[in-house]
Formats: sequence, structure tokens, C-alpha cells
Amino acid sequence: MEQSNNYVNEILPFGAASVNPLLFAQMLIGHTDIMDRLEKSVISMVENRVNHFVLLIGNRGLGKTHLLKVLYSRSLHYVQDRRVKIAFCFGKGYGVDSYFDFLFRVLFELIKEKKTAQLSLYGRMGELKNKMDVKPQKLLENAIKEIVGETPLLILMEDFDQVMKQLDKNGQGRLRAWLYENDHVSIIASCQNLTDEFKKEDSPFMGFFTAYYLK
Repeated sequence: MEQSNNYVNEILPFGAASVNPLLFAQMLIGHTDIMDRLEKSVISMVENRVNHFVLLIGNRGLGKTHLLKVLYSRSLHYVQDRRVKIAFCFGKGYGVDSYFDFLFRVLFELIKEKKTAQLSLYGRMGELKNKMDVKPQKLLENAIKEIVGETPLLILMEDFDQVMKQLDKNGQGRLRAWLYENDHVSIIASCQNLTDEFKKEDSPFMGFFTAYYLK
């Protein structure tokens, strides 16, 4: 239980591991319906192995990140029971500006309990990027697969619209192919806007995500 509390303290505001449940409810005022839908998505992932791809869309300050943090907190019991793996990519961590970086960040978060492994991975980033004999993206894909196995993987990510812009169409196509090949991976992410990367007809992710708008 101590490890669980450490996780929650890392990602929730105000040391929320000890926050009264009533305060949590007050902080979700106006978003309880969306929160319920998000929780049902996670339950569906774990119980029925149904993938979910969801975008939380709204301007800064409307509570998108808070919803992701609370969803993470409420899903921890599945993580502890080893029924789901969660990569929570948020904050000022390593940026994402390519498909390689996307995979790197997911892998980095999956091994967050193992600080030594994180430091080793971070130190090898340049080496991996410059490998000529093996595609570096494939190395990261294989590493993620080895860690996750057949367990459902949920990726929670902030500012996903910006990430998609950085990936460009080639990187988006690779990400779409990776999701197709790994059919137990879900993404719930925040965006400020539903950008062309999600709605243009020639986009790999056109119509792929369910959008929830925060007001």
C-alpha cells in the first residue's frame, strides 16, 4: 500500500492520497459524467479487453489533466492486481517530437518503479536513435511488448494534439500501425483542440478517437 500511496502523491495535486473523497467529488463538479465514462472505458478494457481511444478537449484550466490524474488514481487497483499496465505521460518530462520519442516516453513511464533502469534508458537514448543495423523504433516496440505481454496497456497523455503535430503524417502512420499490431493498447489523452490530425480525411487517425468536450 505504501508504494500505491507514493504513486498517487506523485501525480495528484495537493497530496491527494489523503484528500477527503468529498473534496475529490467537489473538484470534479461539472465533469462527473465524463469521469464516469472514462472509468467505464477502463473497466471495459480490463474486463472485456475492448480498446478505447478518447480525447478530452478543452482550453487550459478546464480540468483535463485533473481528470487524467483522477482516472489514474482510480485505476491503480487494476495495476496492483496486474490486470492492466498504465503509462502516464504528463508534466515536464521528456518531450515527444517523433514516433521514436513517443515510444521512448511510453517505455520510460512503464519502468518508472525502476529508477536505475530509467536512468540507463535515458542515457542510451542517443545511442538507440543512431543505431544503423536495427531500426531504433523496433527496439522500443519490442521492449514495450516484452514488459506488457498480453496485459492491456493504457496510455494517458497530455497535449496529444501537439504530439500528433510533431509526429507528422509519417510518424502518425507508424503509430497507427503499431496500435493495429498491438490490439490491447488504449489511449486516453487531453487536447486543446480537435486539430486536422484527427479530422482530415487523409489522416491516419481520422474518426479514430471519441471526443469529450470540456466546458
